[in-house]
Amino acid sequence: VKFADADLIGLPIRITLGNRSLKEGKVEVKLRRNLEDTFSFELASVVEETKALIARLEQELEEAVVETEWKKA
Repeated sequence: VKFADADLIGLPIRITLGNRSLKEGKVEVKLRRNLEDTFSFELASVVEETKALIARLEQELEEAVVETEWKKA
């Protein structure tokens, strides 16, 4: 999937494997909500780090939820 397609689909996390980063043994991870949120993870730990990032995002979503009561008009 190309970056523009990923944005259209709404993928929340973008994992980029580039020649330069792979030579360094790293993977670049960006969040869609703010592309300034960029992380560089070691290739060996990218799965665990990404899972932790997803858990953090889920926690932030849960904290942002505002429950309301709906009444019929």
